[in-house]
This record gives sequence, C-alpha cells and structure tokens, in this order.
Amino acid sequence: MFNRKRSLALLALAGFLFAAAIPPALAVRVRSDAEETLTETHAQLDHLLGAERRAAAKAKGSGPLGEAPVEAFLDAQTPGLATAQLEAHVAKIAASLHASLVSSSAQQPDRSDGPDTIRVQANIELDYDALPALLYKLESGEPYVFVESLTLRPVNVSASRNAQNAPMRVSFGLKALWRAARS
Repeated sequence: MFNRKRSLALLALAGFLFAAAIPPALAVRVRSDAEETLTETHAQLDHLLGAERRAAAKAKGSGPLGEAPVEAFLDAQTPGLATAQLEAHVAKIAASLHASLVSSSAQQPDRSDGPDTIRVQANIELDYDALPALLYKLESGEPYVFVESLTLRPVNVSASRNAQNAPMRVSFGLKALWRAARS
C-alpha cells in the first residue's frame, strides 16, 4: 500500500506548495511593515507641522490658525475713526509714490457687508506708470485693503493722447475690515 513514488510525489508537491507560499507571505509582511512605518512617519510629520504652525502663529501675534493677524484690521474705536484711518493710510501710500489724494469719502456698506466693513471712495492723481505700484502697495500691505472698483480718466485732454507718463485721475472703491480698539 505504501507506494514510494506516490510518497515522493506528495512530498515534492508539498515542498512546491510551501516554496510557492513563501514569496506572497513575505510580500504581505513587508507591506504591513511599510504601512506601519508610513503611519508613524505621517504622525510625526503632522506633529511637527502642527508645532511649526503654532510657533508661526504665536510669533506673528495672530489668533488660531486661519485667522488674520491683528495688523490686518483697522484698529479704531468707531467706524468713523476707522474710515479716517483708512483714508490716512491711502493718502500715505499715494504720497510715497509722489501722487496726491484729491478727495476721499466714506461709502455706505453693501447689504452683503458685515458691521465691521469700512468702504471708502478715493480719487488720486498720479502718473499712469505709477498705477501698478499703487495697486500693489494698497493690496499687499497692512491693514488689508481690497480694491473693489477702479476708474481711470486723464486729468486733461492733451494727456489722453499721450497715455505714457500722463497724469491720470484714478477713482478707487476700497474696502477694509476693522476691529474695535481695546481700551
């Protein structure tokens, strides 16, 4: 009953099955180890990024993540004083570019605006070439100022023929946010 050929064939089959099972088992183990290492690395990275964000927010003086720094807002007791502060800020930027603030006036907030929105209409005379610098200084500095509308007109008729370096009157619709100053 005991057949030697049969026994050797079964033994060879068992050896073959065992040898065939080793690579997939090793692959599963290597993948499991890699996933565990990746999970640990992600956890460490998240911890480091969180610490870096908290340190940057603390150094900048802002509140929780996603909140603008205090310097981004107009800081005045009332909306009227915040409007005056915005007008002074615009005049200072215009003067730094050898432009002149011709007039400015407070505007009524839109229906979509919150109670902390300040709107100003400003008319500035400047050379056409200085306009990009003015826009950059308005929108990239602090407090945050948003240019919502812009209208260009030549100051005189002869200037409209030569637009390069011609004096222009620029009418801006500006918006900024304020926070009541703490006493």
